[in-house]
Amino acid sequence: MENVIEVRNLTKKIKRKTLINDASISIKEGVICGFLGPNGAGKTTLMRLLTGLVKPNKGEVLLNGKNVNKDREEALRHIGAIVEAPVFFEYLSGRKMLNNLARLHQLSKSERKQKVEEVLEIVNLKERGDDIIKTYSLGMKQRLGIAQALLGNPKVIILDEPANGLDPIGMRDLRELILYLNSTKNITFFISSHLLDELQHVCNELVMIKDGEIKYQGSAKDVLKDDHQRLEDIFFELMSS
Repeated sequence: MENVIEVRNLTKKIKRKTLINDASISIKEGVICGFLGPNGAGKTTLMRLLTGLVKPNKGEVLLNGKNVNKDREEALRHIGAIVEAPVFFEYLSGRKMLNNLARLHQLSKSERKQKVEEVLEIVNLKERGDDIIKTYSLGMKQRLGIAQALLGNPKVIILDEPANGLDPIGMRDLRELILYLNSTKNITFFISSHLLDELQHVCNELVMIKDGEIKYQGSAKDVLKDDHQRLEDIFFELMSS
């Protein structure tokens, strides 16, 4: 399997503060990778670097083999990302908003309609598609954000704290959607979260960051030696070392 995300010796500084320090990671196709770290560790900064929202001082980011800063459009062609929080025009219906966004993908009118209905069904919002987004629950908005990402047929979806504020039903729905998309469409996920137990349910790879430095990358099975261990305990052990 090829690396769909590759970070090479990445450094980001703002004035005299180093936010990311010589970070290198690689994520293979078809993986669900959890990205963990305490507040201020550099998680959101790294995700913004991954999506080309900010530029590094040193190093490079490759997505599907394309350099984000040298060929951003091509690198992001098959990447879906929700960094920080999905932003919508809440006076539109979910279906109308997706139809407007589908125009960016150079689809014909009939292709747009078909694609919008397809992604609404995948995220289980088809029956609420004509409702105004303002009436959606937080969990529905997160699923709508993933529907938006699916319009471009992504190979990779990057999610920044997607379960923040969700109730248990919303978290379960999000978890099942991620597992479904991974198993049926082989979509790679890179997910940051403070909800360690939730990550333990879905992730087969882990990356842990502290003070802008990568402290661990590898299989979840390698760090969780048996079924009785909790990711929270391993996380605190690594962060305190």
